[in-house]
Amino acid sequence: MYFILNKGIKFTPETNELSLTPDGKNGILISNAASRLLVEMVRNANEVVSRDVLLQKVWEDYGFKTSYNNLYMAVSEIRKTFEILGCNKTVIITIPKVGIKLVADIDIFDASETKLKPLFSEELSKVTPEVPSSNDTFSDPNIDNPPEDKFGSDIETITLSAKNKNYLYRWILPLLIMVLSMTIFYYQLNKKLGFSPLVQYDVFDYRSCRIYIINSSVGYNLTLLKEKALKNLNDNHVDCGSEKKSIYFQDNFIRSGKINEYTLGVCSRSPGKNKCETIKSLAG
Repeated sequence: MYFILNKGIKFTPETNELSLTPDGKNGILISNAASRLLVEMVRNANEVVSRDVLLQKVWEDYGFKTSYNNLYMAVSEIRKTFEILGCNKTVIITIPKVGIKLVADIDIFDASETKLKPLFSEELSKVTPEVPSSNDTFSDPNIDNPPEDKFGSDIETITLSAKNKNYLYRWILPLLIMVLSMTIFYYQLNKKLGFSPLVQYDVFDYRSCRIYIINSSVGYNLTLLKEKALKNLNDNHVDCGSEKKSIYFQDNFIRSGKINEYTLGVCSRSPGKNKCETIKSLAG
Protein backbone atom coordinates (compact mmCIF):
# COMPACT_ATOMS: atom_id res chain seq x y z
CA MET A 1 0.00 0.00 0.00
CA TYR A 2 1.17 3.53 -0.72
CA PHE A 3 -0.15 7.10 -0.52
CA ILE A 4 -0.22 10.02 -2.94
CA LEU A 5 0.06 13.40 -1.22
CA ASN A 6 -1.33 16.44 -3.04
CA LYS A 7 -1.39 14.53 -6.34
CA GLY A 8 2.39 14.79 -6.59
CA ILE A 9 4.32 12.95 -3.85
CA LYS A 10 4.25 9.16 -3.52
CA PHE A 11 4.91 7.74 -0.05
CA THR A 12 5.60 4.00 0.38
CA PRO A 13 5.79 3.13 4.12
CA GLU A 14 7.06 -0.43 3.50
CA THR A 15 10.29 0.91 1.97
CA ASN A 16 10.47 4.31 3.72
CA GLU A 17 10.53 5.96 0.28
CA LEU A 18 9.24 9.30 -0.98
CA SER A 19 9.20 9.96 -4.73
CA LEU A 20 7.55 12.02 -7.44
CA THR A 21 4.51 10.75 -9.31
CA PRO A 22 3.69 9.29 -11.75
CA ASP A 23 7.01 7.62 -12.61
CA GLY A 24 8.17 7.07 -9.01
CA LYS A 25 11.80 7.74 -9.99
CA ASN A 26 14.31 9.84 -8.10
CA GLY A 27 13.15 8.23 -4.88
CA ILE A 28 14.51 9.37 -1.54
CA LEU A 29 14.76 7.05 1.46
CA ILE A 30 13.98 8.51 4.87
CA SER A 31 14.79 7.09 8.29
CA ASN A 32 12.54 4.57 10.05
CA ALA A 33 11.50 7.15 12.64
CA ALA A 34 10.60 9.74 9.99
CA SER A 35 8.61 7.12 8.05
CA ARG A 36 6.61 6.10 11.13
CA LEU A 37 5.96 9.77 11.92
CA LEU A 38 4.71 10.46 8.39
CA VAL A 39 2.36 7.45 8.54
CA GLU A 40 0.89 8.76 11.78
CA MET A 41 0.41 12.23 10.28
CA VAL A 42 -1.21 10.72 7.17
CA ARG A 43 -3.65 8.85 9.42
CA ASN A 44 -4.58 12.19 10.96
CA ALA A 45 -4.24 14.38 7.87
CA ASN A 46 -5.50 17.96 8.21
CA GLU A 47 -5.84 17.57 11.97
CA VAL A 48 -3.55 18.77 14.75
CA VAL A 49 -1.88 15.82 16.48
CA SER A 50 -0.38 16.56 19.88
CA ARG A 51 3.32 16.08 20.46
CA ASP A 52 2.73 13.55 23.23
CA VAL A 53 0.54 11.38 21.00
CA LEU A 54 3.17 11.40 18.25
CA LEU A 55 5.94 10.53 20.70
CA GLN A 56 3.91 7.59 21.97
CA LYS A 57 2.82 6.28 18.54
CA VAL A 58 6.17 6.73 16.79
CA TRP A 59 8.73 6.02 19.52
CA GLU A 60 7.31 4.67 22.77
CA ASP A 61 5.11 2.01 21.14
CA TYR A 62 8.20 0.71 19.31
CA GLY A 63 10.33 0.48 22.43
CA PHE A 64 12.30 3.71 22.06
CA LYS A 65 12.75 6.46 24.63
CA THR A 66 10.99 9.67 23.69
CA SER A 67 12.19 13.26 23.44
CA TYR A 68 10.91 16.39 21.73
CA ASN A 69 14.30 16.73 20.07
CA ASN A 70 13.79 13.41 18.24
CA LEU A 71 10.34 14.57 17.12
CA TYR A 72 11.53 17.89 15.70
CA MET A 73 14.50 16.27 13.94
CA ALA A 74 12.18 13.77 12.23
CA VAL A 75 9.83 16.59 11.18
CA SER A 76 12.80 18.53 9.78
CA GLU A 77 13.91 15.48 7.82
CA ILE A 78 10.47 15.06 6.22
CA ARG A 79 10.28 18.77 5.37
CA LYS A 80 13.68 18.69 3.71
CA THR A 81 12.72 15.66 1.66
CA PHE A 82 9.50 17.37 0.51
CA GLU A 83 11.55 20.43 -0.44
CA ILE A 84 14.00 18.35 -2.50
CA LEU A 85 11.06 16.81 -4.34
CA GLY A 86 9.68 20.27 -5.09
CA CYS A 87 6.90 20.34 -2.51
CA ASN A 88 6.23 23.36 -0.30
CA LYS A 89 7.51 22.85 3.26
CA THR A 90 4.33 24.37 4.69
CA VAL A 91 2.63 21.02 4.06
CA ILE A 92 3.71 20.32 7.65
CA ILE A 93 2.69 22.99 10.16
CA THR A 94 4.17 23.08 13.66
CA ILE A 95 2.01 24.64 16.35
CA PRO A 96 4.39 25.58 19.21
CA LYS A 97 3.88 23.57 22.40
CA VAL A 98 0.72 21.99 20.95
CA GLY A 99 1.35 19.64 18.06
CA ILE A 100 1.88 19.10 14.35
CA LYS A 101 -0.52 19.19 11.40
CA LEU A 102 -0.15 17.64 7.94
CA VAL A 103 -2.04 19.78 5.41
CA ALA A 104 -2.52 17.55 2.36
CA ASP A 105 -4.98 15.71 0.14
CA ILE A 106 -4.33 12.00 0.56
CA ASP A 107 -5.10 9.25 -1.98
CA ILE A 108 -4.60 5.63 -0.94
CA PHE A 109 -3.56 2.88 -3.37
CA ASP A 110 -2.88 -0.83 -2.97
CA ALA A 111 -0.09 -2.76 -4.68
CA SER A 112 -2.22 -3.32 -7.80
CA GLU A 113 -2.46 0.46 -8.36
CA THR A 114 -6.16 0.38 -7.39
CA LYS A 115 -7.38 3.43 -5.58
CA LEU A 116 -8.94 2.49 -2.25
CA LYS A 117 -11.66 4.06 -0.13
CA PRO A 118 -11.41 7.58 1.31
CA LEU A 119 -8.76 8.49 3.82
CA PHE A 120 -10.60 7.57 6.99
CA SER A 121 -11.50 4.03 5.91
CA GLU A 122 -10.53 0.94 7.88
CA GLU A 123 -7.88 0.11 5.27
CA LEU A 124 -5.73 2.97 6.45
CA SER A 125 -5.61 1.63 9.98
CA LYS A 126 -4.00 -1.56 8.65
CA VAL A 127 -0.91 0.26 7.42
CA THR A 128 2.05 -0.77 9.54
CA PRO A 129 5.39 1.00 9.22
CA GLU A 130 8.55 -1.03 9.01
CA VAL A 131 9.28 -2.94 12.21
CA PRO A 132 12.22 -1.29 13.96
CA SER A 133 15.47 -3.11 13.42
CA SER A 134 18.98 -2.77 14.76
CA ASN A 135 19.45 0.09 12.32
CA ASP A 136 17.00 2.14 14.42
CA THR A 137 19.38 2.36 17.36
CA PHE A 138 22.81 3.84 17.93
CA SER A 139 25.15 3.86 20.90
CA ASP A 140 22.95 6.48 22.56
CA PRO A 141 19.72 4.67 23.59
CA ASN A 142 17.82 7.96 23.82
CA ILE A 143 18.04 8.64 20.08
CA ASP A 144 15.98 6.68 17.56
CA ASN A 145 17.92 6.59 14.30
CA PRO A 146 19.27 10.14 14.62
CA PRO A 147 19.80 12.26 11.51
CA GLU A 148 23.30 12.81 10.20
CA ASP A 149 23.34 16.55 10.68
CA LYS A 150 22.05 18.96 13.28
CA PHE A 151 18.96 19.81 11.19
CA GLY A 152 17.70 16.23 11.28
CA SER A 153 18.40 15.26 7.67
CA ASP A 154 18.95 11.53 7.22
CA ILE A 155 18.34 11.23 3.49
CA GLU A 156 20.07 8.00 2.57
CA THR A 157 19.69 7.69 -1.20
CA ILE A 158 19.03 10.10 -4.03
CA THR A 159 18.90 8.56 -7.48
CA LEU A 160 20.36 11.11 -9.86
CA SER A 161 18.75 11.63 -13.22
CA ALA A 162 20.79 11.93 -16.39
CA LYS A 163 20.38 15.71 -16.24
CA ASN A 164 21.87 15.87 -12.75
CA LYS A 165 24.77 13.65 -13.81
CA ASN A 166 25.50 15.93 -16.75
CA TYR A 167 25.46 18.85 -14.34
CA LEU A 168 28.08 17.11 -12.20
CA TYR A 169 30.35 16.41 -15.15
CA ARG A 170 29.95 19.95 -16.48
CA TRP A 171 30.63 21.91 -13.30
CA ILE A 172 31.99 19.75 -10.49
CA LEU A 173 34.82 18.08 -12.42
CA PRO A 174 36.26 21.36 -13.79
CA LEU A 175 36.09 22.78 -10.27
CA LEU A 176 38.04 19.81 -8.90
CA ILE A 177 40.64 20.19 -11.65
CA MET A 178 40.98 23.89 -10.80
CA VAL A 179 41.49 23.16 -7.09
CA LEU A 180 44.08 20.49 -7.89
CA SER A 181 45.95 22.87 -10.21
CA MET A 182 46.01 25.61 -7.57
CA THR A 183 47.33 23.13 -4.99
CA ILE A 184 50.17 22.05 -7.28
CA PHE A 185 50.99 25.70 -8.09
CA TYR A 186 51.12 26.64 -4.41
CA TYR A 187 53.36 23.66 -3.63
CA GLN A 188 55.80 24.56 -6.42
CA LEU A 189 55.84 28.23 -5.37
CA ASN A 190 56.47 27.32 -1.75
CA LYS A 191 59.26 24.99 -2.79
CA LYS A 192 60.84 27.61 -5.06
CA LEU A 193 60.80 30.40 -2.48
CA GLY A 194 62.12 28.08 0.18
CA PHE A 195 59.75 28.93 3.03
CA SER A 196 60.77 27.23 6.27
CA PRO A 197 59.13 27.10 9.68
CA LEU A 198 60.50 28.90 12.72
CA VAL A 199 63.08 26.77 14.48
CA GLN A 200 62.50 26.17 18.18
CA TYR A 201 65.83 25.04 19.53
CA ASP A 202 65.09 23.84 23.02
CA VAL A 203 62.92 23.99 26.10
CA PHE A 204 64.20 23.58 29.64
CA ASP A 205 62.98 24.22 33.18
CA TYR A 206 64.63 26.52 35.68
CA ARG A 207 63.01 26.42 39.12
CA SER A 208 59.37 27.50 38.53
CA CYS A 209 60.06 28.86 35.03
CA ARG A 210 59.82 27.00 31.72
CA ILE A 211 62.26 28.61 29.29
CA TYR A 212 61.90 28.39 25.51
CA ILE A 213 65.05 29.09 23.47
CA ILE A 214 64.00 30.62 20.14
CA ASN A 215 66.38 31.91 17.51
CA SER A 216 66.29 32.42 13.75
CA SER A 217 70.03 31.96 13.27
CA VAL A 218 71.23 28.40 12.73
CA GLY A 219 74.53 27.48 14.35
CA TYR A 220 74.25 29.06 17.79
CA ASN A 221 75.79 27.20 20.71
CA LEU A 222 72.77 25.90 22.64
CA THR A 223 74.65 25.70 25.94
CA LEU A 224 75.74 29.31 25.55
CA LEU A 225 72.18 30.38 24.74
CA LYS A 226 70.88 28.72 27.94
CA GLU A 227 73.53 30.47 30.02
CA LYS A 228 72.69 33.84 28.43
CA ALA A 229 68.99 33.27 29.03
CA LEU A 230 69.55 32.61 32.76
CA LYS A 231 71.89 35.60 33.05
CA ASN A 232 69.38 37.92 31.40
CA LEU A 233 66.62 36.63 33.70
CA ASN A 234 68.72 37.54 36.72
CA ASP A 235 69.74 40.91 35.23
CA ASN A 236 66.08 41.81 34.73
CA HIS A 237 65.01 40.47 38.16
CA VAL A 238 62.60 37.89 36.77
CA ASP A 239 61.39 35.83 39.74
CA CYS A 240 61.48 32.08 39.07
CA GLY A 241 61.19 31.14 42.70
CA SER A 242 57.43 31.23 43.30
CA GLU A 243 54.95 31.88 40.50
CA LYS A 244 55.06 29.61 37.47
CA LYS A 245 56.12 31.44 34.32
CA SER A 246 56.77 30.76 30.65
CA ILE A 247 59.91 32.52 29.38
CA TYR A 248 60.62 33.04 25.68
CA PHE A 249 64.25 34.00 24.99
CA GLN A 250 65.66 35.10 21.63
CA ASP A 251 69.26 36.16 21.13
CA ASN A 252 69.33 38.52 18.16
CA PHE A 253 72.02 38.71 15.50
CA ILE A 254 75.25 40.13 16.85
CA ARG A 255 76.09 43.02 14.54
CA SER A 256 79.18 43.93 16.53
CA GLY A 257 81.27 42.04 19.00
CA LYS A 258 80.48 44.67 21.63
CA ILE A 259 76.70 44.78 21.09
CA ASN A 260 74.44 42.34 22.89
CA GLU A 261 70.79 42.31 21.78
CA TYR A 262 68.12 39.98 23.11
CA THR A 263 64.38 39.71 23.66
CA LEU A 264 62.59 38.20 26.67
CA GLY A 265 58.91 37.33 26.75
CA VAL A 266 57.66 36.69 30.30
CA CYS A 267 54.18 35.21 30.80
CA SER A 268 52.55 33.97 33.99
CA ARG A 269 51.01 30.49 33.97
CA SER A 270 48.36 31.04 36.62
CA PRO A 271 44.72 29.94 36.07
CA GLY A 272 42.56 32.42 34.20
CA LYS A 273 44.03 35.32 32.26
CA ASN A 274 47.83 35.25 31.94
CA LYS A 275 49.83 38.46 32.22
CA CYS A 276 52.66 38.86 29.70
CA GLU A 277 55.42 41.44 29.31
CA THR A 278 58.23 41.88 26.81
CA ILE A 279 61.77 42.91 27.72
CA LYS A 280 64.00 43.96 24.83
CA SER A 281 67.63 44.98 25.17
CA LEU A 282 69.28 47.03 22.43
CA ALA A 283 72.21 48.35 24.48
CA GLY A 284 75.74 47.01 24.35
